Amino acid sequence: MTAVKNTEENFHGPFENFFSTDTKIAIILTCVTISVTTIAAGITFQMPALIYVFCAAVSIFCVVIAAYYWKKTSHCISSAEEAESIQLEKTQISTASLKNLIKPSKFNLRNCNNHCYLNVALQLLFAIVPFRNEIIANSEGQLTPVVKKIFQYLATGENWNQLQVFDHDFSEIFAKIVPTYFANGRQEDAVGLLEHFLEIIEKEIHSTKLLFDVLSLEKEDIIEQKDDFYHFRTVRSKVVRITASTFFTLEQSLHNFTKEDFLTGENQIESPNGKKTDTGITYLFQEMPPFLLFQLERFDWISGKMEKLSNDFLFPESIDMAEFMVDNTTPCKYKLAGMACHRGTNYFGHYLTYILSEDGESFMQLDSLGNKRAAAISKEKFMKHEDFIKNSYLALYVHIE
Repeated sequence: MTAVKNTEENFHGPFENFFSTDTKIAIILTCVTISVTTIAAGITFQMPALIYVFCAAVSIFCVVIAAYYWKKTSHCISSAEEAESIQLEKTQISTASLKNLIKPSKFNLRNCNNHCYLNVALQLLFAIVPFRNEIIANSEGQLTPVVKKIFQYLATGENWNQLQVFDHDFSEIFAKIVPTYFANGRQEDAVGLLEHFLEIIEKEIHSTKLLFDVLSLEKEDIIEQKDDFYHFRTVRSKVVRITASTFFTLEQSLHNFTKEDFLTGENQIESPNGKKTDTGITYLFQEMPPFLLFQLERFDWISGKMEKLSNDFLFPESIDMAEFMVDNTTPCKYKLAGMACHRGTNYFGHYLTYILSEDGESFMQLDSLGNKRAAAISKEKFMKHEDFIKNSYLALYVHIE
């Protein structure tokens, strides 16, 4: 199999919410009932002053608990409504409304501490209007307030001189959550950072959950069973990883991604009767998100060393994902909206971003080594550019039909 998939046993994750919405409502009603009953009992039975003070304290405590869970419940409900609206609308997006979904910044970030790998993730996510709006509208959590300041700069160009401070604050908070990043000025993988970043933001702002999640269906076919035996498993991921080593177009890689792969010899899988047997593995996409991310794996082990692959690889301007899905009868069309590119080798290099402009006729080149103002490049020129053909690393597609 030429792609790596991330498995999630529980879609909502361990930090999503400790109680369901119904449970929270029950807690609210219980606390209000206890509060009212306690006050009524204190007045009716003319209890001693000390007991009445105790009853009043219990009532206040219950009111505080009720208010807390009311806030949590209303946030949960609004988040669920937002997520549901995204799910319902993702098949109703037209090309005409593309400009309402993708809007690039006109301003570059600064390459503070060689954090170009961070900058490309921020530029790509800022260009996604629903994600940007959620960040700017919220101040919850540890990381969101810092990202909000960066996004406000990308929207207005104000506080250019504060970017060094924003970068420091972001990397300090991020490193506390994911300690392997931002250590000793070392350049990191932009895609790995983006995935961690999305996971953190989703815990802080729950309504961004459905924007990027890809749901794949894995089917295991136990070949040596007399009767057909299939085992199905769902796989969730933020990024679909495809190989650049043996394929030269996205379509070729996806066909390889979804073809049946056979696990034999040392890779055999244990069957229900406890015996290891040859197994066929097939992956198909079951649900697709409004915004689809493809990572092109340009780094591979060659002669015992990790090397960068700079062979030509073409991402189409648009693609219908229907033929790679469980339900291949309904069109599922996407349009290329952005790309993160990596110039250089496995040992050193530089990341930059290209985002489709609002008119759909050009791409904004967002480079943290450039001037404050980003530059525009025509679509035709970009499609022939070395960055598009040899340096493409992460492609952003938006659902259009």
